[in-house]
Amino acid sequence: MSKGSRQSLVELEEGEFPGGEDEFPLGLGCALDLFREKDEVIEILKSLPEVYVDRSATENAYEKYQRILDRYQEQPHLLDKHIEEMIEILISQVRIGSSLKYLSLKFLRQIFKVRGPKEVVKRMPHEIADLVPVLIYLESENLDDSNTWESGYVLVMWLSILVINPFHLKLLDGQQQDNQNGDSSIAARLMNVCKKCLVLNNNIGTAAPFLVAKFLTRPDMQQIYMSDFIDWTCKNIQDKTAFGIRVGSFASLSAIFKHAKRQEILQYSENVLKAVVNSEYEKCDTVLRKAGTKLVQRIGMVFLRTKIAPWRYQRGNRSLLKNLQGNKPLSQKEVEKRDIQIKDDDESVNYQELSQYSDAIETILDKLLESLKDKDTVVRWSAAKGIGRVTNRLPKDYADEVVENLLQSFSPRESNGAWHGGCLALAELSRRGLLLPERLDTVIPVIKKAMVYDEIRGNFSVGSHVRDAACYVLWAFARAFEPKVVEPYVHDIATSLLVVMLFDREVNCRRAASAAFQENVGRQGNFPHGIDIVTVADYFSIGNRQNAFTNISLEIGKFEIYTKPMIDHLVELKFNYFDAMVRELAAEALGKLGQFEPDYMITQILPKLIPLCYDLDTFTSNGALYSVGHILVKLQEIKKLELSATTLEDIRMIVQKVMERKFRGSTKGNELIRQGLCFFIKCLAQAKMPFHKEDEFLAISYKFLLENIPNVDRKTKTLATECLRHYFLEFYFKNPSRHSSIAGILGQFAAHLKATSMPTRQGFAFALGHLPIEVLRENFLPVMEALVSCAHIQRDTTVWAESRREALLAINNILSAQPFTTEDNWDKGIPVQLINHKPLYECLLVSMDDYTTDKRGDIGSWVREASMSCIQTLTTKLAECSPSNSGQYLDPSIVTKFMGLIAKQAVEKIDNLRVRAGKIFAQLLHHKNPIIEQVPQRQQIVQIFSEEFVTGANWRSTSQTFPRFVELLKFEEYSYPLLSGFVVSGGSLSDSVMKDANGAVKNYIHASGAMGDAEIIRISEILLQIFKDNLKVERVTLPLMKFVTQLLQSNVLSSLLTSHISFGVRLIELLKSEVINTTRVEKIIAAVDLLCELIQGPPDVMRNSLKRLMVYLCHGYPRVRIITAQKLYESIITYADDTVDISPENLEEVMSLLSETRWDQDVSVLKPHRNHICDLLGVPKPNLLRPSPT
Repeated sequence: MSKGSRQSLVELEEGEFPGGEDEFPLGLGCALDLFREKDEVIEILKSLPEVYVDRSATENAYEKYQRILDRYQEQPHLLDKHIEEMIEILISQVRIGSSLKYLSLKFLRQIFKVRGPKEVVKRMPHEIADLVPVLIYLESENLDDSNTWESGYVLVMWLSILVINPFHLKLLDGQQQDNQNGDSSIAARLMNVCKKCLVLNNNIGTAAPFLVAKFLTRPDMQQIYMSDFIDWTCKNIQDKTAFGIRVGSFASLSAIFKHAKRQEILQYSENVLKAVVNSEYEKCDTVLRKAGTKLVQRIGMVFLRTKIAPWRYQRGNRSLLKNLQGNKPLSQKEVEKRDIQIKDDDESVNYQELSQYSDAIETILDKLLESLKDKDTVVRWSAAKGIGRVTNRLPKDYADEVVENLLQSFSPRESNGAWHGGCLALAELSRRGLLLPERLDTVIPVIKKAMVYDEIRGNFSVGSHVRDAACYVLWAFARAFEPKVVEPYVHDIATSLLVVMLFDREVNCRRAASAAFQENVGRQGNFPHGIDIVTVADYFSIGNRQNAFTNISLEIGKFEIYTKPMIDHLVELKFNYFDAMVRELAAEALGKLGQFEPDYMITQILPKLIPLCYDLDTFTSNGALYSVGHILVKLQEIKKLELSATTLEDIRMIVQKVMERKFRGSTKGNELIRQGLCFFIKCLAQAKMPFHKEDEFLAISYKFLLENIPNVDRKTKTLATECLRHYFLEFYFKNPSRHSSIAGILGQFAAHLKATSMPTRQGFAFALGHLPIEVLRENFLPVMEALVSCAHIQRDTTVWAESRREALLAINNILSAQPFTTEDNWDKGIPVQLINHKPLYECLLVSMDDYTTDKRGDIGSWVREASMSCIQTLTTKLAECSPSNSGQYLDPSIVTKFMGLIAKQAVEKIDNLRVRAGKIFAQLLHHKNPIIEQVPQRQQIVQIFSEEFVTGANWRSTSQTFPRFVELLKFEEYSYPLLSGFVVSGGSLSDSVMKDANGAVKNYIHASGAMGDAEIIRISEILLQIFKDNLKVERVTLPLMKFVTQLLQSNVLSSLLTSHISFGVRLIELLKSEVINTTRVEKIIAAVDLLCELIQGPPDVMRNSLKRLMVYLCHGYPRVRIITAQKLYESIITYADDTVDISPENLEEVMSLLSETRWDQDVSVLKPHRNHICDLLGVPKPNLLRPSPT
């Protein structure tokens, strides 16, 4: 195969590339070029007689066969050349009989699924000899069984081609004398099978109408069965109690009216129509409503003769290439000649059936028009196609009345379903040339309304399907009409499509509008700047809503012809939309588009939006505040903000009027209004509005912002803080009359950090962290001291982790604002002497040990993460402040502490915290200019965490990072904090973290043990110290017990129990202190596990362990007793031969008591058994401690 040609997907999946593994075929794409797996499929089909007896082999063959064919579902025509061969193989196997036929029919059904029944059924064999066997099968099988529906479906489709054989069916009756149904003719049996299949609620039921139509339209069957069958189905469709048979009857009648000749079926049409009307299908289930609509249109097409309306509009040139090359328009004489010819042709056509069946046709059209308003899309779509088909056979005047009725669907009183159905019908009429050019004057305005149809219902809207269908109408116009016809409406169509393409909330509507616009540009060729717009606004670029609103709209807004319509659309429909995201994006788009029409924005848009800022409707007020703010900022950026005194006064009064009308003197109010007003005030500052001497405005604005800083809503607080940043900078820092008050305001802010409310502390810490450094330097030291104080944990603020986090983040933001300088000059940076770094480091080190928890989990992790970021910023800034003498500001003992704590966070169980800690640890380790020499053991650690490793490290992957961090255990400075982190991870609930933590420590201890016991003893002492320091701290002690248990189970500490006896004894004492008086079952079970592992220790350790276990054998909780007995039994089996020094008889009796006693009985019953075990093991019986008399 030559390079660049496509290969079979199977070959590619198996890696069989012609140029080896490094060379991939360049021509491979999503599209396939031929059925390359043909030989493989044929081989599978031929192997069925050998594999069908083996169920496993059969399933494997079917899955492989299905996987291959499913690849061709989007290009099924590639199978056409090979379908007959595949069918021949499978049918030959079906003819053999036995259970193989079920499997072969199942494989054949897969071909029907991929290629479609219409294409496959005509390739099925149609020998008359096959009819009787197929009929017998369908008669004998239970077709409603889920195991046989596939074979039944294929046979019904096959039978539909067999029954159209030209031979009379009576010829087959003689062959069935010996059959048990010999008294019935083949025709009667076929009729029974048809009725049997019609009522099924599966794929056989959907195929049966096709069989019925083919059977009853035979000339010899019409006279015998047609009348009776139609009477039977008419009766069924009026029976409202039998759902399945009604569906089948509707479908079979539709198929008969579709396939039968008009002159043969016309005699039944009126009776069927009457039955359909009486069935009241429009009040039934969706399936029945669709089936009824389909049948009604088929009846209508029978009433009207098959003809193509001579009056329809025919576009002369439908070539896209010729469109782009330009069309020569028809002259006026040619147009008049064509119209006269159409009129003559229409008059010459005989419409006599119209007068003969006028009432029936009117009923049919009424039903179809009514179905256009149905609540389900499938029914409306079927009705729209029916309108198109029936209208195509009507004279021009009648068709015009249909269009007139359609246009009445586009009324404000009608439902969204009526609008959608009307659009679908108009599109169908357009595609068939039945919507004449003279109707465009009334249709275009209606479609423009449909393009922006949106019905708000609470917190959601309905109407996207209407807008989508309206785009479909305009897409159909592009194909239906000549450019000269559409030319007067080009501007309306183009702008309508553009605003939907750019500003619609739903992605499917934006893409539908884009497709319609592209079709019009290609077919019509007269859309202004069409090619440029299509290039920018393609299918993928408009898929992102924000990109469509803010970026693509800016590119298209450069074309003057579209700018004002886009602005008007945003002002009329989008700035006050119910969706907050759409409102904000519309406001942003409005501001960006304003730069192309500054005069229009100032003279027309701003006067319209300003009064709406204090409108009673919340969405309108919120959107107007955002929109006016964006417009002012953008006009200021392009130096076009030239407002009259009246407009300036109106803008200045917005804040006061909103406060009066929306808040009515109360501090409470709508969050949307608060957010909008905060954003508006920020924009006033950014636009440098001349309100610096307006004391009333400044006082009201400042009071409002102050109220919103401690707001519990994150978005409101963030907007208020951003606003405060620009507000202070413009109206205070740059305002000589108010510059002196900045220090006092900062003092008030700092005082709020001692408030008794967490939201207040959190909000003002957040605000201080986002103020510009130019403002903060007016009162820098008190602000920093207040933030440090706020970051400390106090007894009454333990659970206020959010306020501590915001204080630390504020410190980090302030320190990051400018470099540090040793000079007392703010222009060069933050004077380092103003930063009291030692108390700050103390605060940060305390924060690194914040493990506060509440119902949300480990909320202290927020504080630890913020503390690490702050440590990194402070340390690097202090080092860079004095590169030649970094030790002047960096205390080695402090650096040792925080490096150990950061390493601890890098091996704990929270993923995001590990990632952040790992990155900070690496950045401090490899910091250049200057190198931070105070990092303990830096030279050795750099070898472990090389620059190459940290550059590409996945810090989230514990399998990558834990083996490197565990090597730091050999350094005394890192041992305690790092082992504390490994302990927490080793006992965590995350399986991967637990395994990697335990594995890393086990490997380290195993490697250390090869060089002697000194390192193992040191590690064990650290573990005991961690246990001692954290007694009653379940966050540490519970995972520590699990961690040590796993180490003992893996035998890495087995030598320690014998060489360092005090380890086991002290561990049991700590265990006793931890578990005493606890009611938490999980902790007790962890202690039991650990005690059972300590049985393998020396005699003293073993006796102490068994003594504690005997207590738990009679614990108050049955679950603890059962688990203790089970674990003790397992441990004695494992370690008894080496450690338990008792006779085999006693040991056997102990094992028997542990295994056979029901430990969930009452404690009083169990105590004798427990005490007997104590005697057998030589362990003192536990005594119940009684409280001493007071």
